[in-house]
Amino acid sequence: MVRVQWKKEVLQNSIWTALVTITVIMLIQLNIIRPFKNNSVKFLNLKDYEWEKPLFCTESVPYTDANISFVICNRHPREDAYIAAMFYRGLKYEMYLMDVFLNAANLYPESWVLDVGSNVGPYTLAAAKSNHSVICVDPIIRNQALLFNSLMLNGNTAHVIQVLNAISDSYSSMTPFQELIYHPGATMMKQLQTEDDENNIDVIHSIKFEDILDLVPENTPVALKMDIEGYECKALSTFLQSKVKQRYIPYILIELMNICQYAERMCPEYKTLFFDGFEESGYIPYMGDLPKRTTYEVLRELSRGECPTYGFFVHKTAIEPKLINL
Repeated sequence: MVRVQWKKEVLQNSIWTALVTITVIMLIQLNIIRPFKNNSVKFLNLKDYEWEKPLFCTESVPYTDANISFVICNRHPREDAYIAAMFYRGLKYEMYLMDVFLNAANLYPESWVLDVGSNVGPYTLAAAKSNHSVICVDPIIRNQALLFNSLMLNGNTAHVIQVLNAISDSYSSMTPFQELIYHPGATMMKQLQTEDDENNIDVIHSIKFEDILDLVPENTPVALKMDIEGYECKALSTFLQSKVKQRYIPYILIELMNICQYAERMCPEYKTLFFDGFEESGYIPYMGDLPKRTTYEVLRELSRGECPTYGFFVHKTAIEPKLINL
């Protein structure tokens, strides 16, 4: 395992990328260039950064059939017993899911990867290292700042657009709520009442999934990974119910655990409209941390105690992905 030292020479290869990135951000802030139309989308820029040196930056183990690795920066494992702890110990994070998803995305070399709920960005970093353009969406500034450090060390900031919003089915104000102090990846968004907004310093504004799709060039395929702690149902509702899709998404990797276990609160129509939307949109379902093909009938019959962590949905017209057989 390679530990990246914070020395001047580590960043030398990223100086040109940094200068270009800073110049573009400054032009955007001065309204000299406006690359995107939707003012609700909050792009990460210089004024957002509160510099905090990561506890460690390390090179990952190889991922995908191409054996790509990346440098990732993280907080202390005591603060994050999941992502940070795994990379600190040199383990392979979501070893099967990341490989299956990224190998699938690589079947469309020109595809954009949408990492919705990116956390500190392992999927984003791996996709960018595979030469995909990436939009990573996460409302937590500390996650985005750590990811920016990683992007700089990998020298691929030009491949990635960082968006600092929550995703839902409406434009609203929210605040983060982290129930487990050792698991920041499980941070949920709590919708605020209007009168709360002025007194809350942690207000986060939600946008719609369609606002993110708007950032992808037309006729460009999209590989979507979505993990937004129970808002997946709301975020995808319009896309799944639309007869004409805004963009072609051959592969969708989505966390199902929260909307399955807490369907009454987070996705009342989980077993009906939600899965109906995938089925009617032409997606073939796979289930589990090691994705195996299943049926919608099986998914609808699972009890709360049998909820899968993830679902992997492959469009019937997509290139068939390579699965991992153990």
